[in-house]
Amino acid sequence: CKRFFQVPHIVRCAQQLCVSAVLLSACAAAHAYDARCITSVAQLKSAVADAVAAPEFDIRIINIHVGTYQLDGDLEFITNDGPDAKEIYVRGGWTDPTCTDTNARVEDPNMTVISGIPETAQHFGSDFRFIGDNKVYEFESIRFTNFGAFIVSDEVCPLAHICPDTYDIRVDHVEFDHGGSVLIEVNDAETVLFQNNLFHLMKQVFDSGYAVWFSIRNNEDSPQISYNTFADIDCASAAGAVIVQSANPSVGLHHNIIQSSCPFDLYISGDDGGQAQTPFYNLFGNANGLALGDLAGNRNVLTADPKFVDAFSGNYRLLNDSPAVNAGATITESLLHGFIFSTIDLAGNYRPVGTRWDIGAYESAVNDGIPAVITVNSNDDIDDGTCNATHCSLREAIN
Repeated sequence: CKRFFQVPHIVRCAQQLCVSAVLLSACAAAHAYDARCITSVAQLKSAVADAVAAPEFDIRIINIHVGTYQLDGDLEFITNDGPDAKEIYVRGGWTDPTCTDTNARVEDPNMTVISGIPETAQHFGSDFRFIGDNKVYEFESIRFTNFGAFIVSDEVCPLAHICPDTYDIRVDHVEFDHGGSVLIEVNDAETVLFQNNLFHLMKQVFDSGYAVWFSIRNNEDSPQISYNTFADIDCASAAGAVIVQSANPSVGLHHNIIQSSCPFDLYISGDDGGQAQTPFYNLFGNANGLALGDLAGNRNVLTADPKFVDAFSGNYRLLNDSPAVNAGATITESLLHGFIFSTIDLAGNYRPVGTRWDIGAYESAVNDGIPAVITVNSNDDIDDGTCNATHCSLREAIN
């Protein structure tokens, strides 16, 4: 509303209600609430199609039962030519057939898989597109695999339309693999949270753009791109794996692993009003563009080898000796930087373990806050300077 009516005395827009004598007829309609439990591909398609056709300001919650949903084409929630200003929530991990037992819901995105047609030289692949000037886009605990493009865009409010500001774009505990590209386009969302996600085996066949592209124009809360793992990214002819192009100069770009075969793992773009950004506590081989500050001084780990458990088999958890383990911020440092915390990793484990967060989507079990255990195994009083499995006196252990 405030974007269309710029005269202050006739404007008052709240998150769920527009209050104004002038706007009453346009904004005072009741907001329908529709929550569905999805157990089949047909139900998934129907829920998305019904959400597209739903009236403005509707709230649509698509709860998806655990399982694999094999699509034969695209999955599209596009409201550019119809009612918009809606809220859409897509949440996987439900283990009961009614999707009501929140205690039984699992965080692991591998339990709820939406699979399309993979992109090949003969086929563009399935597109998963969520586009339109809507109030909320949220995705949780789902794995998207075999696709050409995954796109979330809140779009610009069309001229002469009454549109609320987008309140929230959130992608949390989601996995993307065997896809061509992911585009997150933010125009006016107040809060942006892209956290605890895994990207792997991404490769563009038809385009030469970046595998993961964040295009951000919001000027409100600092967007958060954090605690993600981007691994085994093949850039084709592009220069970088992950591009951040943001008109907001204060993107919270922290605790990410970016590992690729590209000339640059991270690229900060100045195109289309993009501002310089300061990465903190990330692990990548290199960065280019408008990356501000001393990368190493800002506690970024500059290495091309994160030491995953078994990347070949798709296990991107961290080995105990990974340089990403206990290499992130402390709670105090996170507060000082204004980071939004991650308290549960992609596998559903609590974090942090130890005094610092691990970098990436997974938290290891290595606790740097536990003192070393020294075992006394000798009753003599000799101290030769080294405790070992064959000799360690009490005096030696204390020293």
